Amino acid sequence: MLPPLSSIRNFTIISHIDHGKSTLADRFLELTKTIPKQKLVEQYLDKMSLERERGITIKMHPCRMIWRPNHSEIPGAKSQTTNNLKSGICDLKFSNSEYVLNLIDTPGHVDFSYEVSRALAAVEGAILLVDATKGIQAQTIANLELARKENLTIIPVVNKIDLANQDRIRKVQREIANLLSQDPSEVLPISAKKGIGIKELISKILEKIPCPSGFRKDSPGVSPSDHLEKPFQALIFDSKYDPFQGVAAYIRVVEGGLQKGEEIYLLRKKTKGIAKEIGYFLPEFTPCERISAGEIGYVKTGIREPEKVRVGDTIIKISNHESKIPIKKIEPLPGYQEPQPVVFTSLFPKEPTTFEDLKKSLEELHLSDPSFTFKEIQKIITKIQVYRGFQCGFLGLLHIEIILERLKREFSLSIFIARPTVSYQIIDKENKKYMISSAQDWPETSSIRKVSEPWAKVEILTPQEYFNNIFKLFPLFKINFLSSKSFSKENLIIECEMPFRKLIENFYDKLKSVSRGFASMSFKISDYKTADLAKIDILIAKKKEPSLSKIVEKDDVQKEGRNIVEKLKEIFPRQLFPVAVQAAVGGKIIARETVKALRKDVTGPLYGGDITRKMKLLQKQKRGKERLEEKAKIAIPPEVIIKLLKE
Repeated sequence: MLPPLSSIRNFTIISHIDHGKSTLADRFLELTKTIPKQKLVEQYLDKMSLERERGITIKMHPCRMIWRPNHSEIPGAKSQTTNNLKSGICDLKFSNSEYVLNLIDTPGHVDFSYEVSRALAAVEGAILLVDATKGIQAQTIANLELARKENLTIIPVVNKIDLANQDRIRKVQREIANLLSQDPSEVLPISAKKGIGIKELISKILEKIPCPSGFRKDSPGVSPSDHLEKPFQALIFDSKYDPFQGVAAYIRVVEGGLQKGEEIYLLRKKTKGIAKEIGYFLPEFTPCERISAGEIGYVKTGIREPEKVRVGDTIIKISNHESKIPIKKIEPLPGYQEPQPVVFTSLFPKEPTTFEDLKKSLEELHLSDPSFTFKEIQKIITKIQVYRGFQCGFLGLLHIEIILERLKREFSLSIFIARPTVSYQIIDKENKKYMISSAQDWPETSSIRKVSEPWAKVEILTPQEYFNNIFKLFPLFKINFLSSKSFSKENLIIECEMPFRKLIENFYDKLKSVSRGFASMSFKISDYKTADLAKIDILIAKKKEPSLSKIVEKDDVQKEGRNIVEKLKEIFPRQLFPVAVQAAVGGKIIARETVKALRKDVTGPLYGGDITRKMKLLQKQKRGKERLEEKAKIAIPPEVIIKLLKE
């Protein structure tokens, strides 16, 4: 039996990183008895080991919960998941006192804001969660703006009240109220860890968040005439690859209903499929007989090509339209804007024979994370040797780290990468305009007429006492100050702009350092500005290593070249022979350092005799190292690239 639309609430949780979203989701799962208490672990919805290790949410996580206010405290009540798994199918019964809560837990880090935007398009309301000990931070405001663009109902909540005194709690409540133009009494105080105020929050969700719109002929109290149910339409907000039943599309049903076995059609990609399985997230995939308007669930499409199922596409049911409305005339649902990558790097398999494995892995990852892009490229090593790889676009440095780690853990791939960079606009002497997103593609200086680089508009939220410390970073990162305004009695919002290539050079970590962790930031790419830039080439053991090349301002080439080789001297893995690290501009060496060789005492086993015995062994070792240095091929580990950016 399907729940009536009036009993469904679709909502998400948004906040800055580490404000308690996943812990609040745990309390919802516990209180609704979706997961038995003995099986509930911290950050239950964060399934990836990476999420648990880093303590952050990387992927959005949908979950369907049943809230029974009149029965939630009955001793010995069984969880809905336990009952469902016994039968293998979701067949829940509903009464007027039961509600369906469709929760989508979202990330808080700026690099994963695209995950947040996709979740917001699938719900009617959002819980704005703020840590009482930290107050409002930059990503809190950025995520709030995304929710407002979707016209969602916002429920303000202050979390971790068990860690703050009453004065601090009231202060944060006032800040949130001012941000939303509401009364401070409407900001609900809770402690997700202790379970304080969670029932009151659920009541607020039922009261404030509107139920979804739509018509269903099989809803209780509705006449079963066909004209009451509109043709099936659903929006894809995420997806996952199933090797047996094709791509599983995560959907929000807007109109109509879908049953297993019915033929479906993806409007934007013009692709047919079959609903091999449909169901809900409890939070694991749980099959059901039918999914209808207002609900959130999944459909296994039977489509084997991952690139044919795109986030933001619209699914319709062919049987609804063949005799009534031509498919060509059906308008897709408002989807999502395509994400715009802002940081680029190149990925290459360490073993050329694993190129196809890397390609397949990237295709599968792209299904669950459409915010990164990739295209095939070729790296020419010698006249007869070509190395194939992929140029990838990401939303930030943390995004790169996560994708690299997932490739390593989930697909057992060994890869090496090029130094991350941004895209540049080049106008050559013949007035041809083109974009490059790799330092390896940087043209000869003599052929360049004009170079433009992307600038980012940055918003920094900080306590006033750290303003001077932050201001000292401005000349180091070429930042232009725009304005500052008071956000509260103690906090400032600083608006500034800076070259995006400088932003990805560890600016965020420096900002956290000078503000003792209290400052936060958000950014967006504003426009392109003219710049006077040059490329620094890095030579490892006298061989040019394109993956370490860097684009810098011409006035800074000497300083930047020296900094790079000094950093590499400290972080580059030591070899069995000394490794020369050099920086060059236009073929001229501007800086050099040497990575010392690993030492092995070859004379250790000797127990006496003439000194010439030791000298012979040492000379033999020296000649061996020289031969090894001539023949050695040194691969640049991905960890070196990441450390080089973070040092």
